[in-house]
Amino acid sequence: MCRTPDSPDSAGPSVPPWNSIPLWQAANRSLAQALGRHRPRLAPAIALAGEAFALLGQLAPVMTALGNLTCSRCLSPCCERARVWFDFRDLLYLHLTGQPRPPAQLREDLHEPCRYLGAAGCRLPRQLRPWVCTWYLCPSQTTLLGRGGRHPLGLVRRQLGAVAELRREMETAFIRAST
Repeated sequence: MCRTPDSPDSAGPSVPPWNSIPLWQAANRSLAQALGRHRPRLAPAIALAGEAFALLGQLAPVMTALGNLTCSRCLSPCCERARVWFDFRDLLYLHLTGQPRPPAQLREDLHEPCRYLGAAGCRLPRQLRPWVCTWYLCPSQTTLLGRGGRHPLGLVRRQLGAVAELRREMETAFIRAST
């Protein structure tokens, strides 16, 4: 079953992980300490995170253009209703690429909108958003990409798949280095 950002998960949590600022800060401190302890063995994980960051940078203009064409006209924006949050892989990616972490999780409660939703869309830079906020293509975006052009749907999906695989490999490399 394909899980979209707004599909309810009956077995899932009722609140996002690290949903308070103190918990968010503690999670980031803990991960930073683990990375510091295992830094000499983290080169493969760091390289994979860097590849994912670069590929996301290549995808950013396409994803931003899609958002500009669809999100501003959407009557039910994902950022208001989707049950998404930063997960462990997202935090690991941010730490391994040396990127700044947002000051808090997307939301404290799954029934509130994303705290980074601004008047003009997401206030987080494209490459620093949770992965689910990038890989999910709404029906309107899928239709636009399906029309072809410079960025056909198949190409974008392959690039998103490549980032997803790099993120899985990054996490596996981190686990190997830290055990």
